[in-house]
Amino acid sequence: MGRFFLADTPGLHKKELKRSESTGAGYGNLTAPLFRAEDDMVMDAIRLISSVTTAGHDTNNFTIKIINKGNDGSGTDVVAQAITDVASGGLKQFQPFSLTVDAAKAQLLEGDVLGVDVTELNAGMEFPRLVYEFDFKYEKPAAS
Repeated sequence: MGRFFLADTPGLHKKELKRSESTGAGYGNLTAPLFRAEDDMVMDAIRLISSVTTAGHDTNNFTIKIINKGNDGSGTDVVAQAITDVASGGLKQFQPFSLTVDAAKAQLLEGDVLGVDVTELNAGMEFPRLVYEFDFKYEKPAAS
């Protein structure tokens, strides 16, 4: 039985929003907790919504990874990621920017924590204020 109302409803989908602050110019890399799984679930999609436009650039960009840190902070599975390069078009103000979810690593167990890991390719960039949008469904892991 789930720990909250309707957690055991098959296929129940939910959306969570989390906000992060801007790092300021020249901050470099960022690692921060974002989301705690309140029950077993599968992450379907992760999007970012930026407070500013950041032009896509091949040598001046961010690599954004959403990592399952597990329930003890030691996990390293990359659940989703994206690079704000020319191919991605960069972040657009107030427009969703989708991260690519790795279906093989999308299962979260109750208590797992997702963290964001941002790596800046060149120094001096400001990582913008973001809203992280998580779409997931409650689902127990497949029996092995």
